[in-house]
Amino acid sequence: MMLLVGLVILGVIRLHFALGVKLSSKMQALGEARGGFLGAYALSVALSLAFCPTLFFLFFGLTLPLAATSPFGSLYPAVFALGMSVPLLGLASLWSLSREDGEASRCKRYLRGWRSWNRAGTYLAGIVMLSAGLQETFVYWLL
Repeated sequence: MMLLVGLVILGVIRLHFALGVKLSSKMQALGEARGGFLGAYALSVALSLAFCPTLFFLFFGLTLPLAATSPFGSLYPAVFALGMSVPLLGLASLWSLSREDGEASRCKRYLRGWRSWNRAGTYLAGIVMLSAGLQETFVYWLL
């Protein structure tokens, strides 16, 4: 799974279809009909598939299986959530503060500069996922 996600992030494998649309709508219907813990889980699966399929695979394909096999596994989903939300909240607060100060144009220039950093960060994330997948394959499957 790490190899596949790394190749998709790097753009080696291009997905030319909407991934998980039918599954997302089925999970949403199940969540609304069922309610309770299972309903909440089904709605979270539907939302994550609709929002970003890559994050869906990272969370449900990597984080939760690792959490199930680790003694401190209950911390993995929380750390994943922090890692995904803190940068977004930081940028949103930066944007909000600049709008209050009347410095929106300066902030827009700053955020445009982040596009180049985003490209570099995406490439780095793809390399890390691909490297981790290769390491996992060689250590646990081939040795």
